[in-house]
Amino acid sequence: MEEPTVVMHMERRLGRIAGTVPSSRHAAWTVVSSDVPKRIASRMPVSFKSQRLSAVWTVGLSFGALKSPQTGHTLRMEFFTLCDRYDRFEAERVMGAVAEAVDASRTPILRGQVIGPLPPEAGVYAMYATMPRMFDTNFATCETEYGPVAVVWLLPIGPSEEKYILDEGWKKFERILFRRLDIDPADWGRAPVC
Repeated sequence: MEEPTVVMHMERRLGRIAGTVPSSRHAAWTVVSSDVPKRIASRMPVSFKSQRLSAVWTVGLSFGALKSPQTGHTLRMEFFTLCDRYDRFEAERVMGAVAEAVDASRTPILRGQVIGPLPPEAGVYAMYATMPRMFDTNFATCETEYGPVAVVWLLPIGPSEEKYILDEGWKKFERILFRRLDIDPADWGRAPVC
């Protein structure tokens, strides 16, 4: 089974699984949480260092291949988000809902895609899909016996950021988001960057 390979790949960067989210357990996948190791968090921008960083991620979603409507290619993927430990409950709900939607549609989420708007009870306006840029380059793909698994970082965005992505494109948005050290992409309450 590929799960141990993917779990080891994720735990190496996101920390040991601390627990599963009970309401997210499905036949093939679940949502788990972990505390990001200090050795990893210390390499991130200054804003990350002042808090204890948590990760919320899927396990087992990559068991099922997803078919891209644009290319027809099949992809396997797992999702994660970073948050302050006080936002973990919110993050767990959102990740469960996103994983549920992907599992039901069998359609992958691609880089630059906005997932949302989400319902008001989600606590965030929408989620944005990108590569795990704050980590080593090998984190983006996990090689398994079933083929490569893409690791997708989902981060919260606001309405003005969604509009900017639609008007200017995701590449310009990421240039703004990741080039400024005063922006914390893991802050679920951060001010919009555009």
